[in-house]
Amino acid sequence: MKQRYELLFEHTRDVILITTPDGRIVETNDAALRTYGFTREEMLTRSTRDLRVPAASAEVAAQLASARTTGVLFETLHQRKDGTRFPVEISSRSARLDGQDLLVGVVRDITDRKRAEAEHDALLAQLEARVEERTAALAQANTELAAQLSEISSARDLINKQAEEILALATPVIQLWESILVAPIVGELEPQRMEDLSERLLAHIANTGASTVLLDITGAVTLDEDAAHHLTRLVTATRLLGATAILTGMRPGIARDLVALGIDLADIPTCATLAAGLREAFASRGLRVTRLSR
Repeated sequence: MKQRYELLFEHTRDVILITTPDGRIVETNDAALRTYGFTREEMLTRSTRDLRVPAASAEVAAQLASARTTGVLFETLHQRKDGTRFPVEISSRSARLDGQDLLVGVVRDITDRKRAEAEHDALLAQLEARVEERTAALAQANTELAAQLSEISSARDLINKQAEEILALATPVIQLWESILVAPIVGELEPQRMEDLSERLLAHIANTGASTVLLDITGAVTLDEDAAHHLTRLVTATRLLGATAILTGMRPGIARDLVALGIDLADIPTCATLAAGLREAFASRGLRVTRLSR
């Protein structure tokens, strides 16, 4: 057996142990003799359990079982003949050699690796300690900065709140009746203002379940092509939410401008006044507005 595997045995610095399935050593290489300090005869009277430190011997049975089935790779602690201990990495798996079912184990001394890992861990601990020192030094500065940021945040919140209040005044959405909303549009219909109105109106529809929306342009200065397109998109979005949009306050001048621009609002219900639009909204709900007799 040794002649067949002599090239492998003699040209590797790793320990090679060939054992029976229960761990008894039946062959080894010269690297094992140098590593453990035993003679060949002494090695062949031992098992892999004998090479372990006592505290690690309990794991041998399970590792041998794994080696016989799927192969195993693990780290443990071995001891030499003189009692000195050293960490090893072991790779072991089954093999059929000369008609026998055996285990071939490669044992590597990982003392240098463990020393490097320990040095790395020590260096990492030093770096972490320095980071903690820097963190402590920055804590006071962070506290002061946090106080300043809090003041800035409070001021920003106030500004945002005021901006929301101004926006609400510029693009109001009012609930006139159950399921009826009105959005009066006054002044110039700038693109950003129309976007803000769309966002607020659609949110109100979703939150209130409104079925009718009156878009009142009585107070609009003019209705150009961009504004008209914004309105048509808003009407479409309103329909997608299940509500009907009625355009109220349609004055002759605005109607002429829309015709001149070639914008067709034929599929959008329109009313000359907000009151007329409200009557139509009531009628769609089976209600009627009547004057009370005095």
